[in-house]
Amino acid sequence: MPGEKRHHYVPQLLLKRFCLGGLLWVFDRETGTLRQQPPKDTAVEKHRYSRPSADGKHDTSLEEFLSYIESKAAGPLEKLGRREELSLEERFYLSLFLGLLCLRGPDFEAGIREITDKGGKALLKELNRYGGLEEGAAEKGLDPEAVRDFIENEKFQIVPDKNYLLSTMTRGAMEVGKHFFVCGWSLGESPKDCCFVTSDVPYSLISMDPSQPAGLTAPASIRAIPIAPQLCIVIGPGPASLLFSPIPRDLVREINRDIAMGSDRFVFARDRAQLAALATRNRLGEWRRSERVHLQRVSKDGKSYILVANKETPDQPPAATPGRPRRL
Repeated sequence: MPGEKRHHYVPQLLLKRFCLGGLLWVFDRETGTLRQQPPKDTAVEKHRYSRPSADGKHDTSLEEFLSYIESKAAGPLEKLGRREELSLEERFYLSLFLGLLCLRGPDFEAGIREITDKGGKALLKELNRYGGLEEGAAEKGLDPEAVRDFIENEKFQIVPDKNYLLSTMTRGAMEVGKHFFVCGWSLGESPKDCCFVTSDVPYSLISMDPSQPAGLTAPASIRAIPIAPQLCIVIGPGPASLLFSPIPRDLVREINRDIAMGSDRFVFARDRAQLAALATRNRLGEWRRSERVHLQRVSKDGKSYILVANKETPDQPPAATPGRPRRL
């Protein structure tokens, strides 16, 4: 809706599919609480996708674009719920929807903020080691020692502006969506007594090559994206086709665990007991990922490079509660 102020970073289109009687269960990792609430009040922020404009008003064109993609994806999601094939156009819009779904939340934004801050500081330190910054400081009448201390001890923070964050998210999501479009898809169905959950980072990644990290566009990766309590889209290498297949109970549980542990703050489910058990076994209320990227210095051909890479795994949680395994 034009001018809409409340922007959902997990689309209501997805959240409604995990509702029972118009409500879904939410586990909040920040407060450690479990509550039931409607999708309209879930994973929402004021003007999250609004761009600041020169006249001081909010430019909501990005939110309008997201709403348009969601409207185009609604039909394909319903068809998959009926186990029907998709046309190329439907697959295209659903691919864009899934690409945006993976990157539009706070977790991706936090990663970009970390890359900007850590990468920028590392670059300044590297430049400072060659003496260029200190020389420039002296020319401007600044104390070179103070400049060195300021840089080496990181007495500053590099903060990207909102337009950059939104542009990076949009470009990245379009690339992910285009990659999904040409991959092989399977529509996985869970056993009737075992359901999928979702979260504010609503996908699970598995690398088919142990030597390669998993990633949304990595060639050897499989992505599992639940779209309903009984259905999950599995995207991996292969021709751009759609297969229908059951998913074993153990794999459903593993996907749920991965999605819950990889969440930023919120995990969502239709069933209260299932979500409570998942949160308890993985102690979701006791730990959260503290960083998303790390820097790695490598040398090649006599030159030194600084790589910025995604963390391969979230910070490890405390040991799981001992006892009999529970159905997750």
